[in-house]
Amino acid sequence: MVAKAVGWDSDFQQKVRNELQAAGRYLGEAFHSFDRQKVEYKGTHDLVSYVDRETEAMLTKALAQIAPEFGMWGEEQGDQRRGGGDYWILDPLDGTTNFIHGLPHFAISLAMVKGGNIVAGLILEPLSGELFEAWQGESARMNSEALKVSSKESLNESLIATGFPVKNTEDAEHIAQWVPKLMRNTRGLRRYGSAAIDLAWTAKGIYEGFYEIGLSPWDVAAGAYIVEMAGGKVSGIQLDKDWLYEGQILATNGKIHEPLRHLLDW
Repeated sequence: MVAKAVGWDSDFQQKVRNELQAAGRYLGEAFHSFDRQKVEYKGTHDLVSYVDRETEAMLTKALAQIAPEFGMWGEEQGDQRRGGGDYWILDPLDGTTNFIHGLPHFAISLAMVKGGNIVAGLILEPLSGELFEAWQGESARMNSEALKVSSKESLNESLIATGFPVKNTEDAEHIAQWVPKLMRNTRGLRRYGSAAIDLAWTAKGIYEGFYEIGLSPWDVAAGAYIVEMAGGKVSGIQLDKDWLYEGQILATNGKIHEPLRHLLDW
């Protein structure tokens, strides 16, 4: 039996939203009752908990019912793409360290890949209920509000977001060298610990740009797509680097992209 081709009509989209929101409710409840003694270490600073794993398992099962022919590439369960070009990219809890320490800044990030190309991105902030999304052929939005990147054109009027790697620290001194450059040439630098939200807020126009190195595809796939669909630009910090697979990303409103990239290039 040939599986029915997956579309993204309103019914399909709503089913995906419903499952994200159900997972978000679980995260919201778990946030207030989380047991810090049940934290595990994937690396020196790379944490995981039963909450990450439960959320990913919940969404993996639900999405398989919505689109059984799609594989899954998740942060916790690994690569289950089945060798095809149709799959989900999932970060069940972007901002795990924030979550564990009681900092209310974390999100679920989900991208849909069809034929090897990202065709949808969704980011849910469980505590605020803000759902950022973009589907191929449609405008990006946050709940019912249209998303559009900032219109600022100068770097010195721009607020920039960033993050620091958790899986390794060999680039720490190099990253630190960027800070004074940004202090001198932008309106400010913010670091809140969730790449997904940083990208969503760039799409919303809160930030003019976001950059980070040391990331994985599930950190950025959904958010970068939303930025592009909101009128922004995404690339590697270095032009010869692939932003999805090579661990570095620069996402901006497009107008400050080259000045910021030049500032960060090495």
